[in-house]
Amino acid sequence: ATRGTAAHLQTFGIRTETILKVSEGRPHIVDRIKNGDIQVVINASVGRRSTFDAYHIRRGALIYNVLYTTTIAGSRALSEAIMALKKEKWEVSPLQDYYRKV
Repeated sequence: ATRGTAAHLQTFGIRTETILKVSEGRPHIVDRIKNGDIQVVINASVGRRSTFDAYHIRRGALIYNVLYTTTIAGSRALSEAIMALKKEKWEVSPLQDYYRKV
């Protein structure tokens, strides 16, 4: 997580590793994406300076096929999907089959 996000997460007892934004120097988040160290990017940033970083992070995630979301709602949905995948294996089925289960 970037410095501010890491500090916020740590107040909730969540272990984090701090990483530099693109504008803060190297090695930064996009370098870590290129190296295959990052599997998911949640980038719900605000502010003018963050626009520069967000563009490069988004581009890096797209080029290197990394899951990417820009909203809290999207990150919640993504985390729920990951938890569901860990709980049980998903298989390809027609939508009607899923609907019948509900």
